[in-house]
Amino acid sequence: MSTRDSSVGRTTCRRTRSARSGATATSSSNRPRTRCRGISAQTLAEDTDLTIAITRAGWRVTYTPDARAWTEVPVTLGVLSRQRYRWSFGTFQSMWKHRSSWRDRGPAGRIGRYGLIYLFAFQLVLPLLGPAMDVFLLYGMFVADAPHAITIWLLFLAIQTAGAGYALHLDGGVLASTVGLPLQQVVHRQLTYPVVIQSVVTAIHGAQLK
Repeated sequence: MSTRDSSVGRTTCRRTRSARSGATATSSSNRPRTRCRGISAQTLAEDTDLTIAITRAGWRVTYTPDARAWTEVPVTLGVLSRQRYRWSFGTFQSMWKHRSSWRDRGPAGRIGRYGLIYLFAFQLVLPLLGPAMDVFLLYGMFVADAPHAITIWLLFLAIQTAGAGYALHLDGGVLASTVGLPLQQVVHRQLTYPVVIQSVVTAIHGAQLK
């Protein structure tokens, strides 16, 4: 079972009319895909792979806020977990595939020197450190008698909510939708832990997902 959801915004490749977003893709020109050898089947995150490849080929990827697209979204935690697992593992595949991009010269090398570092930090390091934050919170509240632990945790959630609200403001979204974000972050973080750990273990063992 799945439902349809509207995906707002897309990234476009300058010098052509091709466009893509995380869940949808469209193109009216084959030039960037031809130079990047098409949409590769080597990773499960083909959008991440293609974006990195396009950037390395010298194209500039920009954001188009007025685009509209439809995508299928998970409606159960089990389906969501499997989707996130494939996305997480696919992102690691893309990072490994383009690991030499930091040596590229000029603007093409920025994706390696900055983009891969961003992916490494926010797709791997921070999700793996998340459990430590929750353990610290629980330890501080119930064992160490540290009242500031909950304050720090709430401040962290407030910063996340403020960032999401600012992003919605820039995109013309409804700010009221951020009301449930703190609870969503707590639930989603518990889902992210095993997904990222499973993806790392799978990658270390060299297994392939289909």
